[in-house]
This record gives sequence, structure tokens and C-alpha cells, in this order.
Amino acid sequence: MPRPTLTEVRVEVRGHYALPGPLAGKEVAIVRLFPHTGRRHQLRVVMAEALGHPIVGDVAYAGDLSTYRLMLHAEAVTLMRREEEEEEDEAEGAAGSGGG
Repeated sequence: MPRPTLTEVRVEVRGHYALPGPLAGKEVAIVRLFPHTGRRHQLRVVMAEALGHPIVGDVAYAGDLSTYRLMLHAEAVTLMRREEEEEEDEAEGAAGSGGG
């Protein structure tokens, strides 16, 4: 059974696909996706299966061969560290701060 996910979706711009091919003239949108959980393929699954609007170029979840690549881009990536890692970093900092 799949584990639950949480993704915030914001539509930035709506329009029509301008390039030639099978998507020409179809409605498309530029969206911002904010995943609050970290599951494999989470954004692709949410767009294709939960919302019914797959990412352009997604062969795996939409069978879309209209472009040469997946149109999924990151503006920023923030990684959260686990508590154990933060404690190790703090301990290393304290050990290395001796007056000498």
C-alpha cells in the first residue's frame, strides 16, 4: 500500500501548447509544486494520477513522447537533515572549538 504524500500545487500561468506535435493547441499550465513529503516520483504521480494533468514529456506516467525530455525543473532544492545528523554536527563543532 502506498504511503501518504502531501504536495502543494499552485498554478502560475495557463495557456496552450505552442510547439508542433500531438500536444499542439492543448491546454497547459506552468505550476509550482511544493512537496512536503519525500516519496519517489511524488510530483509525477500527483500530477498524472491524482490531478489528471501529467507533466509534459513524462513517458512513464503519461506515455508522452511529444518532447525529448521531462519538463520538470527545480527553482530551488532544500534538504532537511535528520536529528541524528544535526546532533553529530553539533558534537563535532564543539569538539573542534578548543582554545588550543
